[in-house]
Amino acid sequence: MKGAIEKDVFLEGVSRILEIPSMNIEDDCHAAPMWGSLACFALKLWFKREYGADVPFAEIDASRSAGELMETVKCRQTS
Repeated sequence: MKGAIEKDVFLEGVSRILEIPSMNIEDDCHAAPMWGSLACFALKLWFKREYGADVPFAEIDASRSAGELMETVKCRQTS
């Protein structure tokens, strides 16, 4: 596995990509003004680089909360 997921680091990264000041684990990612296909693409690249997780766009878009995104990444991490 490339890297263990630390909740605070994960939330900081997602909020940076979505261009919002901060994010909680239960926050709805889709409510962020920058949510869209470009944000999903940026998240996909970041998940692959930081966590070794190849997450399909559909799974990123289907994840509503930051917590769901984090669980999706955990499930997609390769060893």
